[in-house]
Amino acid sequence: MATLAEAPPSNERGGARRAPTSADTGPCGLTIAALKGLGLSAIVAGDRVLKLIDIRPGEGQRAVLAFAMLLLVVGAITVVKTVRDALFLSKFGVTQLSFIAIGLAVVTSFIVSLYLRLTAGVGRNRLIGGTNVVIAASMAAIWLGLGMSRLANVLPWVLYIWSSIFGVFIVMQFWLLANDLFDAREAKRLFGFVGAGAILGGVAGGFASQGLATLLGTRSL
Repeated sequence: MATLAEAPPSNERGGARRAPTSADTGPCGLTIAALKGLGLSAIVAGDRVLKLIDIRPGEGQRAVLAFAMLLLVVGAITVVKTVRDALFLSKFGVTQLSFIAIGLAVVTSFIVSLYLRLTAGVGRNRLIGGTNVVIAASMAAIWLGLGMSRLANVLPWVLYIWSSIFGVFIVMQFWLLANDLFDAREAKRLFGFVGAGAILGGVAGGFASQGLATLLGTRSL
């Protein structure tokens, strides 16, 4: 009696499982199921972080954007201060730097007080936008001036003083904006998380300034 040949394994339900093909895999060779699992794990981890920080429904977007904004603000200020210190010390000594640091505290407090009085009736959006335009224009002017030999001994002083002043302005404006974004109860819970952006921004700005100075040069940075 002749025996029947064995049928090939079936791909239908209940048959042998087929090997995954390229259509079933995603980046790094992970299967679609594995990627979905990783995405689900990321969502769960994100929810746990939000609960740990005590970010409640409706607050997540504002809190994360404020954190990122402060990170970028402090990071940019750190880069500018790194450049100003390098330019100043390349032209002058540490003694002159100590003198300018003493007088800078008095000058900055006076200018900030005057700035607050002059802009008391100006809308928040208009004030922030106008201040940023003035700062960007002044930095572009200083950059152009650094290429002129007759201004080489003056602009390091200007950059040192001006960067200290507008650094105070930008951070102050951020917290004024944050007060508009969060009420008193939200601020008590979330300002610790938002303020952590300043710490991370300072670290990131320090590392970024080293790499960018090598790539672009101190003047262009």
